[in-house]
Amino acid sequence: MAEPRPPPEAGRPARSPWCPRCPWWKTDAAAAAGLALLALLARLTVAGTAGAVPKDATVYLRGARALADGDWVGGLLAPYPLGTSWVASLPAALGFDLAAGGSLAVALLSAPAAAFVFLLAREGWSRPAALAAGLLAAVAPSPARAGGLVLSQGPHLTLVAAALWAGARALRPGASPGWALGAGLSAGTAALFREEGLLAAGAVLGLLLWRTARPGAGDRRLRLAAGAALCAAGAAAAALPQVSHASSVWGDLAVSRKKRLAAVTVGERLRHESEAAARGDPGRGPGTLAAKLPGDVAETGRALGEALHPLAAAAALLGLLAGARAAGPARDARLLAAAAAGAFSAIALGLQVSLDYLSDRHLLPAAAALLPWAGAGLEGLPRLPRLARWVRPGLEGRAAAIAAVVAAAVLLAKTLIPVGERRAAERETGLALRARLAPGDLVLGNLPRLSFYAGGRGRFLPVGASPDGVLAYARGTGAVILVVDPEDTGRTHPGLVARLAPPEAEEILRSAGGGGEYRIYRVLPAG
Repeated sequence: MAEPRPPPEAGRPARSPWCPRCPWWKTDAAAAAGLALLALLARLTVAGTAGAVPKDATVYLRGARALADGDWVGGLLAPYPLGTSWVASLPAALGFDLAAGGSLAVALLSAPAAAFVFLLAREGWSRPAALAAGLLAAVAPSPARAGGLVLSQGPHLTLVAAALWAGARALRPGASPGWALGAGLSAGTAALFREEGLLAAGAVLGLLLWRTARPGAGDRRLRLAAGAALCAAGAAAAALPQVSHASSVWGDLAVSRKKRLAAVTVGERLRHESEAAARGDPGRGPGTLAAKLPGDVAETGRALGEALHPLAAAAALLGLLAGARAAGPARDARLLAAAAAGAFSAIALGLQVSLDYLSDRHLLPAAAALLPWAGAGLEGLPRLPRLARWVRPGLEGRAAAIAAVVAAAVLLAKTLIPVGERRAAERETGLALRARLAPGDLVLGNLPRLSFYAGGRGRFLPVGASPDGVLAYARGTGAVILVVDPEDTGRTHPGLVARLAPPEAEEILRSAGGGGEYRIYRVLPAG
């Protein structure tokens, strides 16, 4: 009697419930997990080779130290949103090193951004384009460096990408309103790290309402309206701790001590210019803003290109030009990504207009929304007329994969370049100063990283004060140490370095390295 034949699936890889026809290792879930793991490795490498914490990280780490030590008042008075300090405080409360543990915690929360960018891209683009987008999100320099250090942008990027993915799912025909709730909760939680995370909820809410109002919504209208309400409610509930914190600490609903969103507008800058012109200030008025605006737009574009990396930015432009049109759910996902990118770019432009200050990290949420377009651009690269003749018919997919891997390798190489010696020099100088400080000593200066490693309480030099004003401020605040970078201080406080000699102050430490020179003075009592 012949032996029974084995079932068809015997000896084959196990199937995944998300893709019945695919081996588990070819599913979207496995791809998302692999991209998150790659992103985590890139961010941990950045953390291990950083040399020292960034300047902004010192604020979060001081808040984290206060929270870990049970000093809730000191922790809650931080000038930035509290999410990053909360996250960084958890390893410190368990006994880990403050900076290293904080970097690990932030990296763990930052790595899933690559997975969510991939899942967002799967809603509106092909799987190869989505894989390319996730690969770029995992290894691009700006996201990786922000996610490997104790900064707010890494976790914020993960939550924004999650909100956009959930929003794209909510726009599908027949989708549960729970996806819209998830989008609102993710965006509101992103506001605990950076308040502009609420813009992701705004983009989802706007498209839901637009779909509700469009003719032919029919039976979907009620579901879409319910999703819009849940999205708004979820965002408001999740952002409530930050709103309450801003209200109680700063006395109003300012969303940032650095600048209110209400003030980060062209209209606010125009009002200031008009008031200055009315006072007779020369060269001030609405015309100044008009003349300045093209440069501000160019600066915002430069920062966006840096956030994406010029290579990914070129691919995103190619993707936008080649695949802006789509139908059905894919069209809604693409509209959502474009709306979010526009909203985040507009806020960044407002920062530049109002503050004349912008960095690539401000554009990371816009970059995340544009990365699916970059993936589409890399996928379409082999079909360009001048390149198609080099690709044999039928091998376009393989050529696209090679293009994506090469682009990712270029970006990863730049990501892993050390940031330089200056951070390490400030760290070493701060550690040398630590032995000369008593607990609780106040360190005054414009080098917060150095004072952080010194272990003392840090405070900046008073802006615009004369040398006599700085010394009076130092004595009035009880500062015993004054940290000076002669080159920087010579620009911000001319004449101060020359005054830092007996009987006003005595030099106790001098260090050079990383292209800078650092002098440490002890402020002497008056008289």
